[in-house]
Amino acid sequence: MSRARSIVLAVAWMLCAAAASAHGTSRSYLSAEPADSGGHRAAQWEVALLDLAVVLPLDEDGDHRIVWGEILAQETLIASMVHAQLRFSDAAGDCRTEVAPLMINWHGEQAYVVAPLRLACAGQSGTLAVTYGFLNGIDGSHRMLVRIGDASVVRTLVAVPGERREIGAAHASGRVEFMRYLKEGAHHIWIGYDHLAFLLALLLPAVLRRVGSRWQPVSQLRDAATETLKIVSAFTLSHSITLALSALGWVRPPAQAIEVAIALSVAAAAALNLAPKWNLRGAWLAFGFGFIHGFGFANALSDLGLSRGDVVLPLLGFNLGVEIGQLAVVAAVLPLLFWWRLRPVYVSRWLPAASCAIAAVALYWTLIRWPH
Repeated sequence: MSRARSIVLAVAWMLCAAAASAHGTSRSYLSAEPADSGGHRAAQWEVALLDLAVVLPLDEDGDHRIVWGEILAQETLIASMVHAQLRFSDAAGDCRTEVAPLMINWHGEQAYVVAPLRLACAGQSGTLAVTYGFLNGIDGSHRMLVRIGDASVVRTLVAVPGERREIGAAHASGRVEFMRYLKEGAHHIWIGYDHLAFLLALLLPAVLRRVGSRWQPVSQLRDAATETLKIVSAFTLSHSITLALSALGWVRPPAQAIEVAIALSVAAAAALNLAPKWNLRGAWLAFGFGFIHGFGFANALSDLGLSRGDVVLPLLGFNLGVEIGQLAVVAAVLPLLFWWRLRPVYVSRWLPAASCAIAAVALYWTLIRWPH
């Protein structure tokens, strides 16, 4: 097997393994009303049926299709799981949690099992916390999005499996929330395989320069670093604009259309590496396609239900986290590409092979995201 073919297969295998995960992060939703004078609080937890089936035997007849009757047959088991994976407490200690009969809800095209909850806590309502354990150690991308009302203020937060998350208003801290969203922004880049593929497609020719209709290696790392800085800066500028517009609710394109457009942008960026005679600068590609990717980043925040009053801090933190995440990728990849650029096979085999693999997988993403 030739080296070029090995590169194509290796890149394609890695991207295909992540194809279903690109922008397919696992989420559950917890919403909680303000506590009454007796310390009781109504809440509900919504968990994707597909995620629930990972940890519980819901497909009783093995036909790879879960119906409502099969869910009801396991209602006691599901209630026990809720008690085990969602543990509430406040300043006075553990809260008592009651699970009401299950319901069903839909987020987009995905079915969610809804567990209505009633919490009885003895401490001050603002000191509520939740210890979340669902899918801990199983799915590192999983997050619980929390929306809680306390003292006439609605707050939105993110909870990570395996952690105790303080969600009451008494724990509110601008610095803590900023750092939380910063961490989520970096996390979104590292699990956003389509964004990573787009960045890689732009970085592959960053260590080269166009001479006529051919690629030639740059002579100094400074030249490659300058080109990369232009790419990252252009991408940051454009995606920050659309991320802000969407997060503020001013422009909100359909999520599915954006996901298709992102996949197509990855394919286009990779395909253009095969035609140096077109002389399209990576920075201009990053700037143009960055507007589309910004809407994709905004989709990661949209399900939090942020209002215009509380969006600024999460937006700043998340956007900065995205930049930190992509700079970490650049710092890891650029030196390797610069070292490889002088090998004759980099231009003749490695660049076209990797670009073809990225384009092929991006077209696959386009097909699976296309509306059916």
